[in-house]
Amino acid sequence: MKRIFLTAISIALLLNLKSVAQIPNFGFEDWTSIATYEEPNSWKTSNALAAQAGISNVFKTTDKHGGTYAIKVTSTLSGIGYIVPGAACTGDIVLQGLGVKFVGGFPYTNRADLFNGFMKCTPTGPDSAVLVAFLFKRTLAGRDTIAYSIKRYGAVASYTAFSQDFTYMSTQSPDSAMVILLSSKNLAAAQDGSELFVDDISFSGTVAGVTNLVNNSVSIAVYPNPSSETINFSISNISNAKTLSIYDILGKKVKAVEITSAQIAVSTEGLNNSLYFYQVADRNTAIISTGKFSVKK
Repeated sequence: MKRIFLTAISIALLLNLKSVAQIPNFGFEDWTSIATYEEPNSWKTSNALAAQAGISNVFKTTDKHGGTYAIKVTSTLSGIGYIVPGAACTGDIVLQGLGVKFVGGFPYTNRADLFNGFMKCTPTGPDSAVLVAFLFKRTLAGRDTIAYSIKRYGAVASYTAFSQDFTYMSTQSPDSAMVILLSSKNLAAAQDGSELFVDDISFSGTVAGVTNLVNNSVSIAVYPNPSSETINFSISNISNAKTLSIYDILGKKVKAVEITSAQIAVSTEGLNNSLYFYQVADRNTAIISTGKFSVKK
């Protein structure tokens, strides 16, 4: 009887661990050697791109929070004078013009409340690390972003727990997710020596219905979408709307506009081909509407 009882407990613990560990290789314990570098299993990193410049910038490290290993992501100066920013992604990293694009993901169907884990970082100068998570839903037209969690971090000397809220843009349930770890906030202007350590990451909680969905008290039509030269915002009620802010997928604010009329046209000059998020804030800086659009030139 005792053996049966202990076996039942063991099975319950294993099931519980499986339910918590939704992100593949969440503790960065499993790695595979590839040529001159190692890759965390179920992840892609900037090592493949960095190797072309004769360097590596993502590493398996024993400087960990738990288990045996963690991941170390660095921005590193190459021998040809170019700083290669460090990146790791649960999808794939592909070159796009002068930048990179993060694609793919892993199956995930819960409307998670939080993106959690442990991290520390030592940014160089004005640099900062960035932790990103997306929840997606496949559609006939492509893939919709159901929710996102983006946060930048300055210097954090020792492993510290983080817990980032997801911002929901839809009441649908996702079918996939993606996590991105970046040692520099600006991939085109990374700072040499910026480091990010991450370990034991997870999603937690469940957001039901419209809970945690931004209170869209202002209706906005965005067109054309995707846009090549100008993106237009048609705002239904501007009486309490003050500012329109646009962010890239790393959480960097790239444009901000005062709302003075119901029709606003914003140039895409300076914006690369990518996905962008917008937020409308009221006069008390509360977010009253949010959405997304794409730039395709």
